[in-house]
Amino acid sequence: MTEDEITDEQWNILRVLRQHRRIPVREIHNELTELPESRFEVSPDYGEGWNDEREEVWDLKSELHNKGLITNDYQEWYLTKEGREILSRES
Repeated sequence: MTEDEITDEQWNILRVLRQHRRIPVREIHNELTELPESRFEVSPDYGEGWNDEREEVWDLKSELHNKGLITNDYQEWYLTKEGREILSRES
């Protein structure tokens, strides 16, 4: 896995997970809306369901999971050893 294979928004997800040990997708999305470099703008409140953005965050998260950079314990997502290593090489 090279850094070139990770999209800008996936980098943002990795950075969010570096700041928060274990968080659900809803909170990842909330954090992304606060980042100026992220294109995500609207994260539905708890209980309001999912919007198109949340679906996209889920897909991006799933790709990172398939690449072995993040994993989960039930609904809480966190960095794997490989995810922490790739973040440490971030330029």
